[in-house]
Amino acid sequence: MRSKTVLLYLAWLVAIFGTLGSLFFGEASGRPPCPLCWYQRICLFPLSGILAVAVYKNSGEIWQYVVYQMGFGICFALYQLLQDYLPGEQVFCGKERGCISKEAFWNIPFAFLSLLCFLTILSLLLLARFSERQEKS
Repeated sequence: MRSKTVLLYLAWLVAIFGTLGSLFFGEASGRPPCPLCWYQRICLFPLSGILAVAVYKNSGEIWQYVVYQMGFGICFALYQLLQDYLPGEQVFCGKERGCISKEAFWNIPFAFLSLLCFLTILSLLLLARFSERQEKS
């Protein structure tokens, strides 16, 4: 199996685990997501299907179609993480939601997990593109 294919599979698996984890912690554990969490979900959930098509077609060029979507997800996650440090009242996440509190998931805020998921997928797709270029040369 070529390295590009492995990287695409890994990116797809990260998107799948991110989607399933978000659904589990948001719906099954009874923690309602805040609006910023919903915006991050809007950016993450379609990646599972889009990356499945990329794996099926073995296309490393998929990054150009999802880079803006991941960029928006990264911006939403960063803004949510920085809400504690910005002056004023928290507009989106209240204390009852718990999505940026330290008790979210093994003392890791959900916004950080979302940011990590987006950055990992972006890195894997860029590596797949670089790998595809190297194989053509």
